[in-house]
Amino acid sequence: MFITSLFSLMMFQSAPAQAVVAVPVTSSVSFSIFESTGGGNYTYYSCDALEDLTKSMLKKMGASDIRVSCSGGLDGGQYFGSPSVRASFVHPVRANEGAQAQYKAVTLRDSDNCHAAQEIFAAIRKKLDLASVSGDRAFCEPRQPYKIQVQALMWD
Repeated sequence: MFITSLFSLMMFQSAPAQAVVAVPVTSSVSFSIFESTGGGNYTYYSCDALEDLTKSMLKKMGASDIRVSCSGGLDGGQYFGSPSVRASFVHPVRANEGAQAQYKAVTLRDSDNCHAAQEIFAAIRKKLDLASVSGDRAFCEPRQPYKIQVQALMWD
């Protein structure tokens, strides 16, 4: 199943951002997306769609120099196993010396693809400097809408 991601980047109301000092850090993450979505249902993803969704999420949360690769998944009507995604990216992390950055409010949302978005977000959030997260769920259906709000550390 080829998923499309129509993310909207929306700022939500929050307290004024406070400047912090940060340094650029390169992080890597690897994860697999399992097709079982509960209740005996399965959803199959193409690597192209998962790569696009991963890049989009990282970019919107302040990452740069993003490289994403995927193996497995659905391609040309053939299934090659659970897709495995690898990503590397540069992002700010708080430090004692460095450049100015601040936490900015970001909303990731789409009317579809909740399962893939939640799986990707669960893997990449561990690497990013996030002050707050709301809207992420432990489980959701592939065709459900989703809305994840974060306060992500970003360069000024």
